[in-house]
Amino acid sequence: MQDNKMTQDNKIMILGLLFSLFCVSLIGGAYFLDKTLTELQTRYDGLEQRRVDLNQETRSLMERKTVFSEAFSALENYKINAAPSNVRFYEDVQRVVQAQGLHLLSTQELGGTSGERSAMTLSVRGDYYAFMQTLAGWRNTPTTMRVSAFSVTSPRTAGAAPSRGEIEAAVTVEAIVSEGAPAAK
Repeated sequence: MQDNKMTQDNKIMILGLLFSLFCVSLIGGAYFLDKTLTELQTRYDGLEQRRVDLNQETRSLMERKTVFSEAFSALENYKINAAPSNVRFYEDVQRVVQAQGLHLLSTQELGGTSGERSAMTLSVRGDYYAFMQTLAGWRNTPTTMRVSAFSVTSPRTAGAAPSRGEIEAAVTVEAIVSEGAPAAK
């Protein structure tokens, strides 16, 4: 009986040990799974944030693409009105200057900057706002032209102080002259 009792005690001890091992492995497994789940959740959150960022970046790029597409479409439809001659170009430039009441101090024809472009430099004196209106007025001429350079200074008057708002400006204006008209030299 003693043997039987010992065998039964050994069985209980082995079962207790197995149950303890099962509980420890269950707790260890739960800890490992919790740690893995936390890592996976962190990775998921990072990937989800990256997805949101990429979606915003894609939307931003699509908006930029739309803006660029519209700009290129507008450029394709842009029409350049070439001056029929250098004389017509110079007349258009000077007409706007005189309409704004600026005093034309000097003009210099720079000739063609390339085969079909013509340029001129003007020195003018007058009211600052009239000068700004002149720059704007050149956009509304029949000839498409651009201001390639300008500088604005206080007028150089001998002995007399310049009136308030009066300026001197040197402006270089360019335009495309249609073919067949010789470029000024």
